[in-house]
Amino acid sequence: MKAFRLVDEAHDPIKEGELLTRTSDHSHQKLADGMYFALSREAALSFATKPHGHRYTHLLYCDLDGIEMDDLWDEIVEPNRIARFKSQDESPRQARARYGKENNKKGFIWQARGVESWTELCLLSEHVCKVVRIVESEQLATDKVSA
Repeated sequence: MKAFRLVDEAHDPIKEGELLTRTSDHSHQKLADGMYFALSREAALSFATKPHGHRYTHLLYCDLDGIEMDDLWDEIVEPNRIARFKSQDESPRQARARYGKENNKKGFIWQARGVESWTELCLLSEHVCKVVRIVESEQLATDKVSA
């Protein structure tokens, strides 16, 4: 499966053929612990130019080795799946991790809503290692990238 990841070269390798392993587990703004991707080059570049407080230097074209659409659940098609699945004593973030484990899913696709909507693929943390391979990298023009 192909996916596109925006990175800052200060934090992630940008060498073709290398594996990416750094996930977004530290961010409490994310829906789940994992690695996030755009589904198209155009979507990634559009997101890179929006004001959101992140600096990006490169767009990585990645192969998600062994990941197919059947390995993901689609929260766009069924947005209430996690709300129905989660127990009272867990957060939606914890419920997504448990749902993935119990249903043999490696990640999910979701769409942010609001003034600017975008779609992302989240590969859950436990499936990132040895899966995300950089196929190509594109240096971003610094005058067109959000900070």
